[in-house]
Amino acid sequence: MLETLRQSSVATAIYTSTALHIGFINEGMLGIWEHTNDNEVIQFPDLLPDGDQQYLASLLSDVWNQGIPFRLTAYPVAMSTNKTGSRLYADIYLQPILNSNGTTESMIHTMQEVQNPLVDLHIGNMQSKDILADEKLQQWSRALSHDLRNPLSVAKLGMQYMQSRRQMTPEEHQKWVTMVIDALQSVETLITDVVEVSRKEAPSATATNVSCLVHAIYKRNPLLLGQDTSKLDFGSMRAVTADSNLLYAIFNLAIQSAGQLSDGTSHFPVIITCNQTANQVQYSLKYGDCEKEQKLVGLTVLEYWIQQIKGAEIVLDLANKQLILNFPIL
Repeated sequence: MLETLRQSSVATAIYTSTALHIGFINEGMLGIWEHTNDNEVIQFPDLLPDGDQQYLASLLSDVWNQGIPFRLTAYPVAMSTNKTGSRLYADIYLQPILNSNGTTESMIHTMQEVQNPLVDLHIGNMQSKDILADEKLQQWSRALSHDLRNPLSVAKLGMQYMQSRRQMTPEEHQKWVTMVIDALQSVETLITDVVEVSRKEAPSATATNVSCLVHAIYKRNPLLLGQDTSKLDFGSMRAVTADSNLLYAIFNLAIQSAGQLSDGTSHFPVIITCNQTANQVQYSLKYGDCEKEQKLVGLTVLEYWIQQIKGAEIVLDLANKQLILNFPIL
């Protein structure tokens, strides 16, 4: 069996202790983390580069401690770019093996790299921004070409007249100089107004369309989260001012973890609602009942991620069986 796993194209590792000591690892798993020698790694954290990826170890520990299989799709296992200059997303499956006492004695971990789920969203957003920017540029070009033509013509006429008159009375000279100055002042005012409008319309930070992220997550998880998305009110989902990659990581893990707390008998286990106040946008993830006493897998990871957004917080409301994500309005 181990030889079959060794030859498998699916990245696989087997852990043998709560510290995630590696009992077996194939070349596929080593390759994902850009290792070439299995003698370099003793525990799972040894696979991970320094930095943000270390949080993944706590997620694996959660699954080991609970002893319940756990699956994630399109999970961002590398939030920052790796050596190839791209982020890493993967489908992950964790299968604890229990002993006669019902505690985990080993755990199988498989990973399969998938395409960045945000590629299409980024392309769409970039195209929309480019179209808007192009439209504004055309509008300003038309306005400037019209509004600037008159004062520039007056200034040109005044300068040409003064150049053609070798002798002018002081009163006449002052009249034409004043006319040129007023015309140039009009040009300066127009340019200042355009710069001010541009400054006001430029957002201080990028607002991410959360409804697009949530739709992409549910689309990849039809079996876990149910086929019917009609109960999701995408129109009420407010944008959040934060990096789209970070928000995807938060919602992806939160939705899939909450979904696996549900018993799976309801048609739509996880329902998301959004409410906005003067100061914050609040997302509530309501999950169903489960037979066993379970903890939310990856809560430590979620807390780490959400701390990267100033003023944001996560609240696990056990009494009402919901996970609450609060984001500030900037």
